[in-house]
Amino acid sequence: MTAEEAAALDLPCFTGPEGLTCLGDTGAIGLLDTHRRHRHARGTVRFRTVVDGLPSVAPPGGGNALGVTDVSVDSRGRLFATIGLGGDPSLRQAALGDDDLAAQLATLGRVDLRRGTVREVADLGDVEAETNPAGGTVDTNPYALVAGRRGHVVVDAGGNSLLTVGRDGSVELEHVFPDELVTVPPPAGGDGTVQAPAQAVPNAVVRGPGGAYYIGQLTGGPFGEGAATVWRWEPGAEPEVYADGFTHIIDLAFTPDGDLLVLQIARRSLLYAFTAGTGPVPSSSSRGVTRTSGTSSSSTTRVSRSPTRMAGRCSSPPVAWPSTATRSTCRTGASWPEAVRCCVSSSTTERGPRRPPPYSPECQRIGHGLRPTGRAAECRMC
Repeated sequence: MTAEEAAALDLPCFTGPEGLTCLGDTGAIGLLDTHRRHRHARGTVRFRTVVDGLPSVAPPGGGNALGVTDVSVDSRGRLFATIGLGGDPSLRQAALGDDDLAAQLATLGRVDLRRGTVREVADLGDVEAETNPAGGTVDTNPYALVAGRRGHVVVDAGGNSLLTVGRDGSVELEHVFPDELVTVPPPAGGDGTVQAPAQAVPNAVVRGPGGAYYIGQLTGGPFGEGAATVWRWEPGAEPEVYADGFTHIIDLAFTPDGDLLVLQIARRSLLYAFTAGTGPVPSSSSRGVTRTSGTSSSSTTRVSRSPTRMAGRCSSPPVAWPSTATRSTCRTGASWPEAVRCCVSSSTTERGPRRPPPYSPECQRIGHGLRPTGRAAECRMC
C-alpha cells in the first residue's frame, strides 16, 4: 500500500522513526503445539491463532510491522503480552485519536484466551512520556517481558530502559542502558578505525536458574559488529556485564542444564542487508562463548556456565590459584581476552570435585567471570 492509498482509506497514520507509519488491527497471538500424543510417536507440530484483532503499526508498504512483541506465562499459568509502538507515546492520542487500538500500544496486558481479548495491566509508554530517562528523542517500544516473583520485568527497546511492573500495575524504572561505542561498519562509511556511539536497544530478557535476570541488546545505528552485550541483573543492584562481543542480539533462553543461548539476528552489520554484495562474515569473538551455530545471516551461541563445559578450551593443566584466594585475586588474576575465569568449589564428593551451580553461595558473577563468596573456593583460568 502506498501513502496515497493509506490516506484514501483514511487510515490513522503518524510520522515515526521509520517514516510514515499507519495503525491496523492485524496483530495476533498464536499457539504452537509440539505435544507428543504418546511417547513412541513423533512430535506433531500444530499452530493456531488464539487472539487476533490486536493493534499493529507499519509503513504503508507493510514492512517492519510491529504489534505484539512478546508473551510470558506467570507462575499461575496466566498469559501476558507486551504491545510495542516505536515512537513518541503522545502520538497515540495526538495522531491516532481515541481509537481503542491506539490505546493498547506501548502497554502490558493480560491475555484472556477464552474470550480472545487483552486487558491492559500497565501503560508502559507513560514512563517514557513523563521522564524520558535516557534523554534525547522521546521513543518507547516495549519489546520483551518475563514473569517474575512480584510481577513482570520488561525491557523498552525505544527508551533503552529496564522496567518492573508490579501486580497492581505500578511501573518502576530500574535502569537505563548506556550507549555503546561501536566501530562504524563499511556500509555506513566506516574504514575500521572510526567509532561512534550507538544506543543499546535492549530487546530480550530471560530469568536465569539462580533467579537473576539476563538482558540482551540489539545495539542501534550505525549497527556496528561485535558491540551487543548480555547483562545480568539482580533486583536491587545495578546490571553487570555477563558476556559481550555479540552482534545484534534478538533473543535469549536457558537450556535445561543451565547454559544460556544467545540468538543473533545477524553475524555482521544489519546495514549489509540494505547494500549490494554479501561482504565478509566475521568469526565469532563473543566472550564467554563455548559454541556457535548458524548461517552467515544469523546464529545461536551457547554461553557455558562451568569450566567442565569448556574442557576443550582449557589449558592443560588449568592454571589454579590457592583455595584461600581472595576476591581481588579472582578479579584480577587473569587477562580476560586470553582466558575465561571461573570459580569451582574446592570441596569434593565420591564422584570427584563438586561443581556448584553458576550462582550458588560459592560463586558469584563479576562481569565476565566468577568469584568465590562465602565458602572456600579456587579460581581456575580456562
